[in-house]
Amino acid sequence: MKHIKLITLLCLLLCNLFSAAQFKSDYTPVKYSSSGYKMNENAFNKKLSVKYNTVDQAMIKKFNKYLYVLHRGYAAGAKGKQYIEEPFMKKYLKNILDSVTIHNGLKEKFEIVCTRYAVPNAFNMGDYKLYINIGILEQLKNESQLAFLICHELSHQLLFHVQDNFIAQEKLSKDKMVKKEIRDINKAKYNKLDKTFQFLKNYNYDFAKYSRANEESADSMALALLRKTDYDLREGITLMQILDHADEDSSKIDYTKYLENAGHSIKPEWLIAKKNTLTFGNQKALEFDKDSMKTHPDIPYRIKMIDSQIALLKFEPEGKKVFMQSTAMFDSVVNTSKFEIIETYLYRKRYAAVVYYSILLLNEFPENKYLYKNIAVGLNEINKAIKKHTIQNFIPIESDDFSEGYNQMLRIIDRTTVDEFDTLCKNYITRYYPRISSYPEIQTIYDGFTKK
Repeated sequence: MKHIKLITLLCLLLCNLFSAAQFKSDYTPVKYSSSGYKMNENAFNKKLSVKYNTVDQAMIKKFNKYLYVLHRGYAAGAKGKQYIEEPFMKKYLKNILDSVTIHNGLKEKFEIVCTRYAVPNAFNMGDYKLYINIGILEQLKNESQLAFLICHELSHQLLFHVQDNFIAQEKLSKDKMVKKEIRDINKAKYNKLDKTFQFLKNYNYDFAKYSRANEESADSMALALLRKTDYDLREGITLMQILDHADEDSSKIDYTKYLENAGHSIKPEWLIAKKNTLTFGNQKALEFDKDSMKTHPDIPYRIKMIDSQIALLKFEPEGKKVFMQSTAMFDSVVNTSKFEIIETYLYRKRYAAVVYYSILLLNEFPENKYLYKNIAVGLNEINKAIKKHTIQNFIPIESDDFSEGYNQMLRIIDRTTVDEFDTLCKNYITRYYPRISSYPEIQTIYDGFTKK
């Protein structure tokens, strides 16, 4: 047994050393699930082991059907390479989950799934799976924050939040008053839009209040679960602070550093935002009240609640840790998540995002060939789409929801002529070809430009 543990530790050490070197100079994409195990409904129900928060057998049957739909959806997602199967990442996340369940005496079988979603979020769908997006993993600072996040999603499962919400919506769909309101809207000769809007606002508001209460109780239970482990509860607050700024991006992008040379410059007018001249319409007319309609409570409020809960628990930080596993392993998980976001954008053909995020990561990994390679790939795909007049299929419209750096990339694409962008692309490929020529796709791109 000691020999096995020693071998395991050595393997982890080698993995850490290899990963650190790889992020510095190159990157190899991790393994993804490519096929999901899908049972028929009868076989699924026989294997199903679920706790229910109702004795209504008809409702239980409906919820089981919902779980089977989730099972089929998970299988389809696996086939679509939506989940990361890299052993070291799965093991790292599972170790945290196991620590929580063992210390709390939980006997149910839970699974933790690392998704390829770039959105900074984690979620539970009532299927005993805890989904952690790479979009949130790449922003975390320590393992205790991740442990709190896992405990929060585990709490949603243990507190039957998805199941209770499912039952509430099933009952609402059969409510006589709701059916009457829908009939009245259909019969109305005038103001159908206003009536529909008010109907949706009323019921969305009810469920939003319900969801916010669920988030608060999940935060509270997460602290109770985490308290029995050796993790530092206070990192739940720092996690909230990260989430509060998760959608912000103040990183500076210097496109001129990579996309121009002595013979071709990035014009200032390509980067500067233009004021929207459209004045008709009223955006607020169809805008829910932002505070009352938030599914999640305001982060500052959650921070205060967590802080007061920690005080009530009389938490003593002595002996508690922010890392239970090696910091090198944590860094590998975070950095892998950063690079896998690029793989996600490539898979979804979000080529402007590929270029933007690759240049963004060069601030942190200035010698990484994988990043230089994907800038070339993204630029080349955009260039081909511009020439085929299909560019609208691969980039979004500039939006205030995007970072300024990403919007600048979209402006460059929008404001350059076909010949200007072709030149920009060619200059980049020829400039960095010696650095990235070992990639087969780069050789193809380079030949395409030099053999014209």
